[in-house]
Amino acid sequence: MMNKTRVTFLLFSFIIVFLNISFSQDNSAKGCVLLKIRGAVKPLCKIDSVSLRVNDTIICLSAGKHIIKIWTPTKVLIDTTINIKVNDTVKYSFYMANTTSYKKYMNEYSSYKTLQNRRYAVSPTLIGIAGCSAFYINQFVAQKHYDNAIRTRELYSSSGNQATIDRHKEDFEFYRKKYRSAKYAEF
Repeated sequence: MMNKTRVTFLLFSFIIVFLNISFSQDNSAKGCVLLKIRGAVKPLCKIDSVSLRVNDTIICLSAGKHIIKIWTPTKVLIDTTINIKVNDTVKYSFYMANTTSYKKYMNEYSSYKTLQNRRYAVSPTLIGIAGCSAFYINQFVAQKHYDNAIRTRELYSSSGNQATIDRHKEDFEFYRKKYRSAKYAEF
C-alpha cells in the first residue's frame, strides 16, 4: 500500500509541475505580424525597442499594441502602432514616400543636369565657330591684306613721281596694319 500511495503522490506531483510549466510559458498570448515595406531598400525598422533592417519579414510578438517606427534618409518617417492578435498572423504593408526637401533637391539636380548637357552641346558649337572664324581670318582676310600690302610696296618702289610714292607708301602702311591686326585676331 505504501507503494501505491507513493506512486499516486509522485504522479499527482508530476501532473501539477507539468501544468505549471505549460501555463507559465503561455504560448497562446503570442501572435505574428507579416511586415511589408515598399519604397526603400532595407530601412531602419524599430518595433518597440528592437531594431531591424528588413523589407519583408514575419515577426512573432506578444499580443497587443506595439509602436513601430520605420525610417531611412530621404524618406518620410512612419510612426504608428500595430495591433497583434492572439494566435493570428496580421499583415501590415507600408509605403515610404520621399520627403518634400528630397523631391525639391532631385528637381533642382535634374534642372542642373539639363543645363549642363546644354552647355556641353553649346561648347563644341562655339569651338567650331571659333575655329572656322580663325580659318576664315587666316585664309581670306589676312591673305587679302598681305597681297594688297605687297602690291602697293611694289608700286611704291617702282614709282617715279614723289606724290605717287607718298600715296603708295601710305597705302602700304595701311595694308600692313590691317594684315597685322588680322593676323593677331587669329590667336
